[in-house]
Amino acid sequence: VDFSRAMKAVDQSIKIAANGRTIEWWQRALSICVKDIDYLCVSNYPVYDYKKGYLTYRNNITDLLREVNVALDAIDRFTTGEDKARLKVIVAEYGSMDWAGTWPHINNMGHNLASFEMTGEQLKIPRLEFSCFWNTRWIHNTEKEDSIFDALDKDGNFNANGYGLAIWGNFLAPKMVKTSSTVRIRTFASYDRKKRKLFVYIINKSESQEALRLELKGYAVESIEQRWELVGKGPSDTEPVWQKNESFLNGSPLELTVPGTSITVIEFELKST
Repeated sequence: VDFSRAMKAVDQSIKIAANGRTIEWWQRALSICVKDIDYLCVSNYPVYDYKKGYLTYRNNITDLLREVNVALDAIDRFTTGEDKARLKVIVAEYGSMDWAGTWPHINNMGHNLASFEMTGEQLKIPRLEFSCFWNTRWIHNTEKEDSIFDALDKDGNFNANGYGLAIWGNFLAPKMVKTSSTVRIRTFASYDRKKRKLFVYIINKSESQEALRLELKGYAVESIEQRWELVGKGPSDTEPVWQKNESFLNGSPLELTVPGTSITVIEFELKST
């Protein structure tokens, strides 16, 4: 509290974050410092003790927002009025590392799919100010290949999880919109109302290809602008292929087949309503 007040006395624009993890800790902290902080800061590592490794992720709908939801719950339960309205959450670090050591720390498509889904879930939360992936390049980057801690390799090329982040970075509209998913087909979408652009992101956790039909409620497709996919030979593949897919040119824009162990992103232009 003293630190926050001293900093803000020098510059009111300085933002202060308190770091925590458990609901009990947040209850105690907020009772003391709620007026002197701007953010609740968490480290989001929800992949823990996945006893069957990738299969645990593939065969279940897992909670990928554990620490984030604890912080949001704390704001809802332990703050009121103006404080509840202004406080937001920061994810200072996140990734699919299994700190129990059960799912090996290998930078492959399996971990990338989990990280990509985690990123999408975080982007859907308006009260989450920003998230920082851990890590661009860790200190042992030049010594260890395919480390889960490196989005970039020693030469600056994308590792598997780096490709996943690049998809979000290059194909993201201003507003996330609601989608429906299954256990093995996870989906997200973002929309630019002014440009009538819709991006749809499809994760196929299965090793086999899947035929899908998209349904856009209340909207109609004018055209498909582009479709890209990141494809692995399986969840253990450390060198997935990023490629453009133009198969939509010869078929229905809403019917498609997605490869196994893949992330597909499609850019639609929607008709005026």
